[in-house]
Amino acid sequence: MKILKGRRGFTLIELVVVLILVGLVAGIAIGSTRGLIRKATTERWIESFLLAEQIERHEAAKQNRSGGIALRPNRDLTFIAADRHLAIPSGLQLKRWQVLEAAEMRPSDNRVQYFANGQSRTHLMELRCGDVTEWVLVMGLSGQVRHLRSQSQLEAVLSTLRFGYTSDAVTTE
Repeated sequence: MKILKGRRGFTLIELVVVLILVGLVAGIAIGSTRGLIRKATTERWIESFLLAEQIERHEAAKQNRSGGIALRPNRDLTFIAADRHLAIPSGLQLKRWQVLEAAEMRPSDNRVQYFANGQSRTHLMELRCGDVTEWVLVMGLSGQVRHLRSQSQLEAVLSTLRFGYTSDAVTTE
């Protein structure tokens, strides 16, 4: 083979190396974009849930009757007093839904009751969308909502609730 002096263009190996590098960069970009989309889906649904939850709390107090949130088999959440429905989008999973009773988290039986004064039991939802896991903790007496994005945040809040360092206790009928 002759080596050409003053050659122009690229060798096949150089082109292959560049294509491999471009493919790697594109793969990384697509992977990070999927994570952002999952996070946005989760956060958008949480915002919708929080709004519907506040409306349910308000309607129960306004109508002076009990209400609640129930998970239906078709993956809808039904807000009873407000007569609203909120679908859980495909790809988003409600992995755990618990209520705080006697300083311990217990399964919710797919329902959280709201009392006629607009209060409820403190309840926790664990949501997953792909590799994104987030938690929503609704304080029963005050209606204060905490959106927790890490396991350590969740454990810190739950340990505070267990040891009674919060003014938000379990209501009794």
